[in-house]
Amino acid sequence: MSFRARQRLRLAGLPTDKEIGKALCKGPDGQIAGGPVAEGHMYGVTIPVSCPPGYNPVGTWHTHPGGVVEPSPEDWEMTRKLGFRYLCVTVPETGQTQCLDARRHRK
Repeated sequence: MSFRARQRLRLAGLPTDKEIGKALCKGPDGQIAGGPVAEGHMYGVTIPVSCPPGYNPVGTWHTHPGGVVEPSPEDWEMTRKLGFRYLCVTVPETGQTQCLDARRHRK
């Protein structure tokens, strides 16, 4: 995922009391867009696999309130189960965001 795409994921005013997330979708021109934002609880969120018309899901983005920017084992498991390439996590308190390529991550 390009640096520019990662920068677009940085959002101001993210909630710090619950996880939020959305699908990452790639358009025919390579542009990345997000699906609808889903709200969860402090330790998880169910992200709908929904993209704008003409876009295909390629990953997910979600927050880790009060946590670390590293994806959890459950995050990796879901990414692989859905067949997605990218997994992005943001810590809302700091804005730190990390996007990783599932093909390069070892089980």
